[in-house]
Amino acid sequence: MILAAQFKGLLDPITIMMSLPLAVIGALAGLLLTHEFMSIFAMIGMIMLMGLVTKNGILIVEFTDQLREQGHSCIEALLEAGPLRLRPILMTSVAMIADSRWPSPAATAPRPAPAWPGPSSAGSWPRRC
Repeated sequence: MILAAQFKGLLDPITIMMSLPLAVIGALAGLLLTHEFMSIFAMIGMIMLMGLVTKNGILIVEFTDQLREQGHSCIEALLEAGPLRLRPILMTSVAMIADSRWPSPAATAPRPAPAWPGPSSAGSWPRRC
C-alpha cells in the first residue's frame, strides 16, 4: 500500500514485488550450493536481502519512470536505466555484504571484567556457612 501511494498506481509496486520471490529462490539456492542449513543467521540474511532487493527495484523503477516522463520509449528507458543504476546498486550491495560479513571493531573490542560477579555468574558467588 505504501508503494502504491508512492508510485500513484499498482503497476510499479507489482513490478518491484515480483523481484522478491526471485531473491528468495536465489538465497535458497545459495544455501543448497554451500550445504548450509536454514539457521537464524540465514533468516536474518534473507530479510536483509529482501530489503536490498526492494530498494534496488525502487531505484530502477523510479529512474525508468523519470526517463519515460522525459519522452523515452519503454525499451529505451529500460536500456538506459539499467547501466546507469548498476554502479550505485553494486556499491550498496557490496557495502551491505561487507558489513554483514565482517564485524565492526567496536563490536569485538575487549571489555574489562566486572568488579563484582553479576547475576550471570550466580554460581560463583561467595557462600556463607
